[in-house]
Amino acid sequence: MGAPCTKTTLAKSGNVHVERCSCGLVSLHLGSMSLRLEKEVVEQLTSTLAIAMLRNRELNRAQQTQTAQTHQPNLCLVPDLPESGTG
Repeated sequence: MGAPCTKTTLAKSGNVHVERCSCGLVSLHLGSMSLRLEKEVVEQLTSTLAIAMLRNRELNRAQQTQTAQTHQPNLCLVPDLPESGTG
């Protein structure tokens, strides 16, 4: 039996924690769920998530633009009222 693996924290933010194991695997901890993945899989996951989030931002912007165009306030111009003179 070999030596036990040692882990090094690569990044941590909120409920997300990423560790590198001395055996070469990467542990991804998301709240109470943990995944042990090969480096190449983590790289694919990172690229896929980045593309998905960029696409999500585009869709949100398009939706906000559409919502703004369809929910414009009902404004109308009111003609100037004649000034009432005192005299």
